[in-house]
Amino acid sequence: MVRATSTAVCAALVAFASDAAAQPIAVERIRLQGGYIGEARPEPAPHLDDVWIGAVPQLTVFWLTPDATLSIDYQLTAALHSFNSLSEIANLLTLASAIDLSRRTRLLLTAEGAQSTYSNYLISRPAGAAPVALYPSAGNRVITGRVSEVISHDLTPAVRLEQDATLGVFTTLAPSPPLDTFFADLGGLVERTWRRDALGAELRSGYVNIKAFPPVPDQQFVTVTAAPRWRHDWTTTVSSALSGGATAVLSPDAGTAPRAAPFGRASVLYNALPTTAELSYQVGVFPSVLTGLLAETNQVTLQGTVPISEHHRVFFGGSVGYQHASLIDLRNLGNDLTYDSFLSDVGVTWQVSPLMQVFGRYQFIAQVGDANAVGLNPSLLRDFFIVGVQLSSRPSPIEAVQTRLPQRVDQTDAPRAAPAARRDPRAPAPADADAPPPEGPGPTRWIHTTPALPPQPVSEPDAD
Repeated sequence: MVRATSTAVCAALVAFASDAAAQPIAVERIRLQGGYIGEARPEPAPHLDDVWIGAVPQLTVFWLTPDATLSIDYQLTAALHSFNSLSEIANLLTLASAIDLSRRTRLLLTAEGAQSTYSNYLISRPAGAAPVALYPSAGNRVITGRVSEVISHDLTPAVRLEQDATLGVFTTLAPSPPLDTFFADLGGLVERTWRRDALGAELRSGYVNIKAFPPVPDQQFVTVTAAPRWRHDWTTTVSSALSGGATAVLSPDAGTAPRAAPFGRASVLYNALPTTAELSYQVGVFPSVLTGLLAETNQVTLQGTVPISEHHRVFFGGSVGYQHASLIDLRNLGNDLTYDSFLSDVGVTWQVSPLMQVFGRYQFIAQVGDANAVGLNPSLLRDFFIVGVQLSSRPSPIEAVQTRLPQRVDQTDAPRAAPAARRDPRAPAPADADAPPPEGPGPTRWIHTTPALPPQPVSEPDAD
């Protein structure tokens, strides 16, 4: 696992170092924002009513070559809250890269590190990318990190191999209840494709290590999952993916008993740019996105984006999701703590000019749990409202960096415009530079460097 991820990181560095023509392009931004947070939890916890203002200076650096794209983004959040314990200085560092190692092989590499409260961590992502998960209290302070890589290789024109790996760490900071988790996941896929269909088989394994405060015991888990997969393109805009199998969960800890659980994923994607939508369902044993705690999960999510006015560049985007999950305890089978979470997160952005954006966003979370879970009470109702303005030093040289492989069999949702976009903007423009770029992927394919940022025009930066 560690060796595979390290190899991917080294390959990324070699790809960029080997191209001396790659020059960094910096885009500076600042967001001035404010809003309201309301959170109700079971007694004796007090009701939280908080009005806040904040500033988020941000620096994004791009490296663009004919075969690779890399972005490194840093955000510093300074927020002043009327609820004193929430005032904070938060940091978020993200990396995203897409590299063509050869004509048949593509590498996607992402990394993230954050020091933040949960409330700030959730709004640091676009409205359509906020996760449905176990939600601790808004004021809990955490440090979290994650590294992921995906390699896709066309063995033949009809046979494709895929390998992915993820490493993640999570820890709470005082005065939040102590919790430390580490998780790792490694998977492989072989797939045969036809014109509209693709059939494949997936095998993956995972490891989770949880350390909490007494009387909650430390726990370790090992998971092994096997599942076939089928993808189908129904029309030029609608496609689907379906996989199903089983997961074995076991632990090296004494006094534990193994268990089996169903595994399945199903999704329907609508991609008719600039409108996109994705409806997905998954069942299985997964680490929680926000805490790393292992849970048997049923989850349904709908996310997408639609233009309110293309002419005025006003966009609506968001997601809604529901999750029913049980935290796994192999020492006490049948005594897992359960919770239900609901998320609704919507936002509107108005790109006033290439250098100015106005945005508004509303997020609602409802969660009900059996009891305290590792000191993090899962029962709460939370409202989050935010408005603000973002100013940029220059337009972004590209819309976004790819972080997910195409879902369609024909790969028409792949970044077909990427080679032109990755051309060094300082180099002479090609003869067809004024031609309209081909349509690229929707926002469900990408990670954006600002919350709820709609696609940006590809513009040439000022000459040095």
